[in-house]
Order: sequence, then C-alpha cells, then structure tokens
Amino acid sequence: LVEPPSGIPTRRDSNNATSRGLRREPQAGLAPDAHERLPRNARGAGGSQVAGFRNTFTHLMVDEYQDINPAQYALIRILAQNASSFCAIGDSDQAIYGFRGADAGAFLSFGEDYKNAAAIKLTRNYRSAGTVLSAANSLIRNNRKRIEKDIVPTKDQGSRIRVVSAPDERAEGEFIVREIE
Repeated sequence: LVEPPSGIPTRRDSNNATSRGLRREPQAGLAPDAHERLPRNARGAGGSQVAGFRNTFTHLMVDEYQDINPAQYALIRILAQNASSFCAIGDSDQAIYGFRGADAGAFLSFGEDYKNAAAIKLTRNYRSAGTVLSAANSLIRNNRKRIEKDIVPTKDQGSRIRVVSAPDERAEGEFIVREIE
C-alpha cells in the first residue's frame, strides 16, 4: 500500500477537501477510486501535486484496461509518464463496462499512445471445450471494435452446444439444477 504524497487528498481527507479548495469532480454512477479523489488542478500536466503523485509510482500495472473510463485513462497517462515499466492487461472482446462510462477505444489505441509497447496476444484457452470456443469465436468475430485474434482450446471438442428455452427464470434454474445433478 502506497500513501499518496502530501497534497493529494485521500478518503480520510474527503471531509476537509472542500474547505481546502480541492473540489472533486463527481463521476456519476462510479464507485470512488483514486482518480476521483484527485483534485481538479492536479489532473493537468503540471504542478507539484501531479509531480509528487507521478513520482510515487515507478512501476505501473493496469488490469482490465479495456474497461477504463476517460478519467482513469487521464490518470494512467499522468502516472505512466515517469514509470520505468508499464504493463496493461486486457481484452477488447471482454469490454463490458460501457454503461459505466468505460471506453474500449483506450485499449485499441494503446499502441499509438505507447509507441514502444510490445503487444502479446494470449490465445490459448485452458478453461473451455473446443465447441464452446468455436461458437464464441464465430460470434466475437463480428465485433467492430476489436483486436483480431482467435482463441484456441487446449481441451478437446467436448459436447455439442444445446439451446434450451425456459418460460421464466425459475424454470431455467430448475433445468440447470437437474442438469448438474
């Protein structure tokens, strides 16, 4: 756990933030995160607060990069400027938080933002049978905003996929229980 440098407000400081003139910009519908606690004047490219916060982190790792929102993107860009290493992990085919303001475009433009970055595609799937992955690949291939790849199974083909229709969620749940038993 890293304490932010002095001048960067934390949850403990949130009650005093307004009195010190460090008004936070609200992020509608999002849980409080570090990027939401940064004062408005610390989000720009200059200032001692930004420099102190940026210099706190020498290594930066961001998981689920495809689901970051514009405020998180701006914060990551600030922090990555002085990081000696930066690793972003994500999958454009798994971008699911658009309803919360996430923009998979940040993931898709990662190579343009970080010209020296190496992209490593992980295409082997150790979880699902070949039949499931074949069906998933045929659907996902139609996504417009994605990085081209096919997921390859390490398991055998497995059972055929069945489509089951249930009149309501209770009947669906009962069907699933019977299948598992």
